[in-house]
Amino acid sequence: MSGLQINLRKQIYPSVNILFTRCKDIIRFYNDTVKTENVNMKTDDCETVICHILDRSDLGDGTPRSSERKASEYYRNMSGCIGEDENGKPISEKTYFNISHSGKYTVFVTSDEPIGVDIEKIDEKLSQNLDKALNEKEIRYMKLSDNRLTYLFRMWTCKEAYLKMIGLGLRIDPSRIIVDFDCNEVYDSENESARYSVISLDYQNYIISVCSPKTIGCIELTHDTLNK
Repeated sequence: MSGLQINLRKQIYPSVNILFTRCKDIIRFYNDTVKTENVNMKTDDCETVICHILDRSDLGDGTPRSSERKASEYYRNMSGCIGEDENGKPISEKTYFNISHSGKYTVFVTSDEPIGVDIEKIDEKLSQNLDKALNEKEIRYMKLSDNRLTYLFRMWTCKEAYLKMIGLGLRIDPSRIIVDFDCNEVYDSENESARYSVISLDYQNYIISVCSPKTIGCIELTHDTLNK
């Protein structure tokens, strides 16, 4: 593992907790290319991803680690988690699932096929090494962007969601992962034929990205609560 990957892992990917949350209030977000919330635009070939978001501010003893641990313990039982694969990715007999956390939020997604999710708080302090995860073309686009931080974190979360979907995380160099926002696809530059659907949404000052083998038509963002 390169020094960059180790640094990124420490900054952005400190741990993975297992969460399986309950549905409450639903807000629908659509792909950036969709200009209207017209449900007729969703076809049978598209997947609606339900993305649960949990505010962990009041869990545990008030520390991030404690709140993550408490939520993890509760939802490991709920998810049917039976362990981890050879890459350390949690697995369940019930469904494919993935979780991510940043700041005070944790998000969880589930699907009948492998799926990955990443949430990141848009923060200048966390951006210091992220541009090293971009290739030369992406760096040029970032410099031309009206909002460098938003572009950077959107690119990063798309790559991270892809890497988590395939179960490798930061075991491979994220700069070789290509994100095509025009087609809403992501793929490994060393295997361009294997392309996956990716979609992002803005939530407060966070960005959430989801990656799936299926074409993602929309995301339903669900706010959850957890009994203390």
